[in-house]
Amino acid sequence: MKALAIWLVAFGIMFGGFWGSTHLFRESHPDRVLVVVDSSYAMQGVWSKIPGVLGGLDDRQYAEFALATEKGPIHDWSARLSLGSVVAFAPCDLGRIGSLEVLDEADEVVFVTTSGSCPTDILPGEWRVVVVD
Repeated sequence: MKALAIWLVAFGIMFGGFWGSTHLFRESHPDRVLVVVDSSYAMQGVWSKIPGVLGGLDDRQYAEFALATEKGPIHDWSARLSLGSVVAFAPCDLGRIGSLEVLDEADEVVFVTTSGSCPTDILPGEWRVVVVD
């Protein structure tokens, strides 16, 4: 019985040490996620849903987020996504996305749009597309 107790204590210490070191490493090296929101006319019908979508995206642990629209940057790396006072206007123009400075720093890129708004097949690289309807 004594051997089992010693084994359990040793296992607990090793598991705790592994978890603690992993947690500290992930906290100091978070994933960088760039979220690009389509802010075109077509998004006006779903615009009220966008803060909820962003709130769901920024719930990830061990991640920091930059936010932009297809028209330009909104904020740099932060723990939370904040759309601020951006409104949906003008047609969708994906031509400026490649010039976002944070694009090269991102580990993952998410594009938030609605059906029929932007041609997502022309997005550079591997982007995750979130369609809001």
